[in-house]
Amino acid sequence: MTRPDRAPSRSVRDAVRHRASFAASLASALVALLTAVHAAAAPIDAMVAFDGRFIPALAATSAAASADPAADARAREATARLAAEWPRLRERLAEAGAAAPASAHWPAMLARIDRRIVQADALVRGGRHADAHEALEAVRPAMLEARRAAGIDYLVDRHDEYHAPKETLVAGAAGGLDAAGRAAMVRTFAQARALWHAIERTPVDAERHALSPQRLEQYRRGVADETAARARLSEARRTGDPAAGAAAAVAVKPPFARAYTAFGLPPDEAPARRP
Repeated sequence: MTRPDRAPSRSVRDAVRHRASFAASLASALVALLTAVHAAAAPIDAMVAFDGRFIPALAATSAAASADPAADARAREATARLAAEWPRLRERLAEAGAAAPASAHWPAMLARIDRRIVQADALVRGGRHADAHEALEAVRPAMLEARRAAGIDYLVDRHDEYHAPKETLVAGAAGGLDAAGRAAMVRTFAQARALWHAIERTPVDAERHALSPQRLEQYRRGVADETAARARLSEARRTGDPAAGAAAAVAVKPPFARAYTAFGLPPDEAPARRP
């Protein structure tokens, strides 16, 4: 006589429920992880898109202010492109900062950039490149402060932090400082060195920062050359030769500029499209 099939034991049923519960928990965890990754990436994508247009305008107005004969057209083109694309870029930045705390003052930061871009565009069209460059320079600290307050970690901000003490070193290299001024320069040099070491230690995600192979190589070469220039400046400061120190301080500017401008999008390169 055939024995009737028995219902699954309690232990078997419990095991099945456990596996189902584990699978559901794992699926939920994966969804949460993917959501978090997307949320973390979205602000960086917006920053990368903005800097792709902002950095060329910043660089071109600086070059035009230095009386580069070919720079006037580049400054006009880059600034006009930034102004034209700013409404779209602004919308993305606003979305990126939607969850920022009130302490980040995100809307105020965007309003400040509104004014600076309009101002820079008008100044460039009037041939006042140096003033336009200064107007755009004010954008960097505004965005840096807002991102820091919002907890957004962005590689370009490390370069912006280094920029200020680097410029102080260059300005002070001409000499003529009293004892207090020389002591301040020692502190500034230490600050700049620490900030630069942080840049050197930060891995570069070419995909995240939309760096083409050419611009990635430009960035890496710029960082390596800046490191070498800083070593020469350190040696010049050690020897105490004012002329060598002044020349070495000025020499840290070009490689830093090459590294920084690698994050800008050339006019003949299409913006990277993300899935």
